Order: sequence, then C-alpha cells, then structure tokens
Amino acid sequence: MAVFKTIDQIMQNKWNPHSQDIKDYKKFPKKNLKYSIKEVYSYQDIEVWEELYHKPGNIGIYAAWSPFVECYILVHYLFLDTNFGIETYNDENAMDNLVSRAKELGITLSSDNIWVDSIDFQNFTEI
Repeated sequence: MAVFKTIDQIMQNKWNPHSQDIKDYKKFPKKNLKYSIKEVYSYQDIEVWEELYHKPGNIGIYAAWSPFVECYILVHYLFLDTNFGIETYNDENAMDNLVSRAKELGITLSSDNIWVDSIDFQNFTEI
C-alpha cells in the first residue's frame, strides 16, 4: 500500500512507521511524465510525497506526488536541524542519482518500474 505524507508529516513523525493522514490527494494527476528542465522544484514546493522507503528515526526516501514531478528527497532524520538533513534530487538524472545514493547507504531501490492504474493510463505519455 502506498503511503502519502506532507513535508510537515515527514519532519514531525520521524519515529512513526507510517502516517496515512492525507485523504484528499489526487489519485493520478494528468501530467506528462517526461522531465522538463523548466520544472525544477524545491522540496518546499511539493504538497504531497509518496514514501518509497522509511526506516523510523533514521532515513526516509520520498517521491513528489502532488505536483507529480521528477523530484525526490532523501531525509536523514537525525540531521533534520542541519543543512545535511534533506538531500534533494530534481534534475534530469534525479532517479539515477537517488538510486546511487541509496545504494551507498545500503538501500536498494528499483528505478525501472512505474505503476499506473489501467483506467488512468491514457493520462500519461510514453517516455
């Protein structure tokens, strides 16, 4: 089951395994999945994040969900009060860079699959 959080929930619930408090997120935004250099986002610009990995109190990895853009964050919960607390990946190589960084930390992420409900498949364009 997918878990969705706001940046505030990510920052405040670092020890909680999951916090499924967001009920009104858009299931599948109508958005082209291709990366555009004009759409570089800061983590503060993202309203809803999808949790990709979470080890309570240690590390969380999240993908932007609303807006649905190529932006990922790796959160070091122990260092949230420092400049090293959140690593942002939001360029044309964002996913590859995130997967490499996660691997350095001993975390395996897959970057070759995307899940799209068949009913909403027509809303996406092929990469």
